[in-house]
Amino acid sequence: MRYALAGQDAKAHRHVRLASVAALVVFGGWALLLSIMLKNFAYLSSKTDLWLRLLQFLSPIVFFGAAIVGVWNAWIVVRSKRKVVREGLGGGAGTRSWLSCGLR
Repeated sequence: MRYALAGQDAKAHRHVRLASVAALVVFGGWALLLSIMLKNFAYLSSKTDLWLRLLQFLSPIVFFGAAIVGVWNAWIVVRSKRKVVREGLGGGAGTRSWLSCGLR
C-alpha cells in the first residue's frame, strides 16, 4: 500500500502521530505511578520523587505540545488541496452534529 501523503501533509501527519504517542506515554506513566503508589503505600515517600518530578516536568510540555501539533495538523488538513480529506472532515463534523441532536 502506497503512502498517499507528501510534503506538508505528510509532515503534519507524522508529527501528530508522534505527539499522540508522547501523550499516551506520559499518561501511561501517570497511571502506572499512581497505581504503584496506591497499591503499596510505602511508595508514597521519597522513593518515587524522581519519577514524580519527571512526570510533572514532562506533562505540560507534552500535553500542550500535542494540542498545538493537533491544531497545526487540522490547519494543514483544512488548507490541503486534497478534496477527499476536507470532505471527510466536514462529513465527520456533520455526522457528530446530527448524532448529538438526534440523541437528545
